[in-house]
Amino acid sequence: MRFATGFFLGGVYPLAMHVISGWYREGRGVVIGALTLGSGSPHLLRAALEADWQIVMAGASVLTLIGAAVMLWTVRDGPWSSAPAEVRPTEFWAGVSGRAPMLALGGYLGHMWELYAMWAWLLVFLALVYTDVGDVFGLEVGSLMAFGVFALGAVSAVVAGALAERHGRRSRASRWWRVARRRW
Repeated sequence: MRFATGFFLGGVYPLAMHVISGWYREGRGVVIGALTLGSGSPHLLRAALEADWQIVMAGASVLTLIGAAVMLWTVRDGPWSSAPAEVRPTEFWAGVSGRAPMLALGGYLGHMWELYAMWAWLLVFLALVYTDVGDVFGLEVGSLMAFGVFALGAVSAVVAGALAERHGRRSRASRWWRVARRRW
């Protein structure tokens, strides 16, 4: 199940970026924000329904199927869509064996590990915090607070995307890297 989850999650982001890049020259941070908000929506369901995990999972699954149906029936490639790249399995090793691709891949995988690890344990942490304070509704409050973290992440993604588009993606990243390197 973990492999299947990872496999299908890996199919969400690249396809969403392809669709959004075909329709929009700006505002692409909205995709990251939408992905973040969608990932946090089960927490909102939990807080709103005050239901067992099985009902929350069923509700999140139904919302996912509705979203998939909407995408299937309404979304088409946009006017700026590019043709898909040709897949060449024989060139895979050349693409990942160099130092630069390995560093980029390691950084990305490390980022995804910390992000999803935080997302996975956030509700547990918040529920324990609010239960320890004597709140009998610790899980509901924790769920609502967890969704708030996701919502803040979604807004931050949109704002950061807009700033990157305004000031340049490379200049922002290289400036942040220079500051971080000096502090180390």
